[in-house]
Amino acid sequence: MSHHYTLRERVERMVKAGMSDEEIIANVGAGRDRLGYARHCIQLSREAVEQGGGVNRRGPWPVSYVRNTGEKVFRVGPGHDIPEGSLKAFGFEATA
Repeated sequence: MSHHYTLRERVERMVKAGMSDEEIIANVGAGRDRLGYARHCIQLSREAVEQGGGVNRRGPWPVSYVRNTGEKVFRVGPGHDIPEGSLKAFGFEATA
């Protein structure tokens, strides 16, 4: 039985192989309707490769942005931003 890879999985494999954004988009056949999603997958995959994998539960984490209330929002993984007040609720150790 063959495994059907999602677009995100296919893109992540190509990013790890060192392909450029243009090569990946051409390879996945992202038409106009899926071009934005393909670019988003490329961005998230590049972040995952740079950070060495998935979600970092122990910290320290880089600050993604600061809310207008002054609360810091941390980048705990590619595409995963969590507010400082919610870290423990989501099972993260607040060592940042």
